[in-house]
Amino acid sequence: MDNLLGIGSAKQLWWCFALGFMAACVWAFCVKFVAGRLIGALVREDACDGKSALTLSQLGCKGFLYRFALRKGTTLSEAVPFVSEDDAEKRYYLKPEAKEKMLQKYGEGTKGLMSLVLTLLAALIAAAVIAALIPTAVKYLGL
Repeated sequence: MDNLLGIGSAKQLWWCFALGFMAACVWAFCVKFVAGRLIGALVREDACDGKSALTLSQLGCKGFLYRFALRKGTTLSEAVPFVSEDDAEKRYYLKPEAKEKMLQKYGEGTKGLMSLVLTLLAALIAAAVIAALIPTAVKYLGL
């Protein structure tokens, strides 16, 4: 009867949804961590205009993820423009008018790793409970 009603498929679909949610949480945490580290370094170094702009290496933020976060068209790239004589060594600074907004969004007061772990644990528990209840719900609804 389970195969006829598709309960197994419903459970698999639910687990896929839950895993997608958890992957999105991990991705959001990584983006926030990378941007937060970059914004924090720019504020610490007081890089607030073209004259005080610094390279990613000088900020301690070298690597693919930082360049990816600063790609054209992102919110971060609008708040953190670059000055460059040489395309290989772009120098970045934080626009003064965007400083408060970026600190609020990516600053040190934001949720950290413990929040991510608790969110993932809660999602896993909720997914397991709902997957276990699917057959009962189907039977109760008479589907």
